[in-house]
Amino acid sequence: MSPRDDATLCARVIRVAVDATRDPYVVRETWRVARGARDARELVTRIVRHVLAVPYQPDGPGSDPIQSVAETLRGVPCDCEDRAAAVLAMLAVCGLDGGAVYVAVEGAPVDHMASCARVGGRYVWADATPPGIIGGTVT
Repeated sequence: MSPRDDATLCARVIRVAVDATRDPYVVRETWRVARGARDARELVTRIVRHVLAVPYQPDGPGSDPIQSVAETLRGVPCDCEDRAAAVLAMLAVCGLDGGAVYVAVEGAPVDHMASCARVGGRYVWADATPPGIIGGTVT
């Protein structure tokens, strides 16, 4: 994938996430998950674990649609782009900043889309694709 394609995919994921922040179901589900979190780190952990519970299913060959965040939160099987959009939407609903991170893995058959969250003045991984990564500075 070229750098231009990487940026386009990140932009698509972010657009899906932003659109989802206006969906009443997404807002309700986010606050249900977030209720009782003591701080931003715990909130990010709850969000990532919630999205991790959704079954993983890669897109078919030559296909890269991004499903709605509501579908993901309702448990429709999804891939890394769908999960990143869900995490970013939930972070935004809670007032936390986040970002989409395209990860090219040399020699791997496919690349990866992850998400990160701003916690304590730095961006940390908030990747809800199995096995999941929470924490560690994104550089």
